[in-house]
Amino acid sequence: MSYNLCNNILYAVTQIITIFSGKSEIKQSGTGFWVKDNQNNFYLVTNRHVIDKYHVKDIINPDDYPLTKIQFKIHGSTDLKNQQINETNCKYNSDSDNDIAVIKFTDFIPPINSFNIRFIPINFFANQADFCNSIFAGDSIFLVGFPRTWYDAHNNLPILRGGFISSSPQIAKYSDSLKRVKGDCLLIEATSFGGSSGSPVITREKGINVGNGLTGGNYFPPKLIGINTGCFYDIINEYCLLYRIKDNNIRFLINKTNDNKKLEKIIMLKNNEFTREALKYYIKEIELTLTNEEIELILDESIKTIKNLNTFHSGLSYIYKSTDILDVINSF
Repeated sequence: MSYNLCNNILYAVTQIITIFSGKSEIKQSGTGFWVKDNQNNFYLVTNRHVIDKYHVKDIINPDDYPLTKIQFKIHGSTDLKNQQINETNCKYNSDSDNDIAVIKFTDFIPPINSFNIRFIPINFFANQADFCNSIFAGDSIFLVGFPRTWYDAHNNLPILRGGFISSSPQIAKYSDSLKRVKGDCLLIEATSFGGSSGSPVITREKGINVGNGLTGGNYFPPKLIGINTGCFYDIINEYCLLYRIKDNNIRFLINKTNDNKKLEKIIMLKNNEFTREALKYYIKEIELTLTNEEIELILDESIKTIKNLNTFHSGLSYIYKSTDILDVINSF
């Protein structure tokens, strides 16, 4: 894959925050990516559970919390773009099990083409013939998104994570034995975390691109095959030693800074439990002027509890297919 193509995909992917306004504001974050069709219309593609109030887990009374605003950043700009929005700008796949949402931006004010947006062209999407004849289980893929705190916050860029296709693209509607997912799914071997919802999933090129005038090589270019939606967790019985910082050490950390953002992170430590390595990493990430000895002392003085952790990340994620995204785009 050419570096130019890879960079264009990076710059076409954006972190988005949706805002639902009722008695208070409820925010939902995820990943989205820009698409441009052959008529120069722009679309923002993400998961339905990021923008549909009836699918957002944190909204208890969805009729009281309409979607009112979406925030995103454009590559090359540090400004957070606030775009007023109403639910008529959003469309979903006709099969409600397919967790896909598309927002059309052509008629928005200011014009979306006044922003420095990179985009994924519509002909980059895999079609049904590609799934039948050229894309197979075992093919290498990567997904591009904004997982939790691990994305490139300094440059406001997503990160790439690799894997491969785990279920057959030729067979529609994968579902596990517990029926945790429905719809036109594919399974991929790639770990995804919160914030990755809405990430585009791209196949790597295959074969040799032999060039003009030559034949052979069995070349197949990279294609967008779907949108990352979620991952599988299984329940296991595993005991782990967890640490919780004592109040006197919380006060010690608070006295180390006057930075409000750092104070918020310190307060997050209060009454939360971490593994030893996770707690050490979190304290270092706050960027306080602490020596290693001070950090180790805080850890040693922490309240320690042995608990049974009941979740296990399988490393498997599920995606909805590009053909279903195209169906939504074509419905505008």
